Amino acid sequence: MLALINRDRREAGAPALRWSAQLAAVALAHSEDMIRQGYFGHVDREGRSVSGRLSAAGISWEAAGENIAIAPTISQAETEFMDEPRNEQNHRWNILHSGYTEVGVGVARARNGELYITQDFMKGLAGK
Repeated sequence: MLALINRDRREAGAPALRWSAQLAAVALAHSEDMIRQGYFGHVDREGRSVSGRLSAAGISWEAAGENIAIAPTISQAETEFMDEPRNEQNHRWNILHSGYTEVGVGVARARNGELYITQDFMKGLAGK
């Protein structure tokens, strides 16, 4: 999915995002938690959004965003994100936002075969 994200950014004239294993671990934990606890949302059952989950993981960030999807394939999820309207703060905006410098993706498969996909984006604190 990193290749798809950076392809979409390149086509829009945005710089590539760096892969973050720390962000990917937080994203995977969120995808797995949604399956395990039977919900689909940016706020987990403990009331934490992406910013709270990043902070709980000890990640220092200046800006953070998240995309989530349930899809049969990674490429279909990315296509659906990018098919959203331009110039709105949505999934597409998160992918193309020039303020983000790093990304991590977590993909978990539910028992029905659907993929729960979480993309976590951030700009780290300067000097961190």
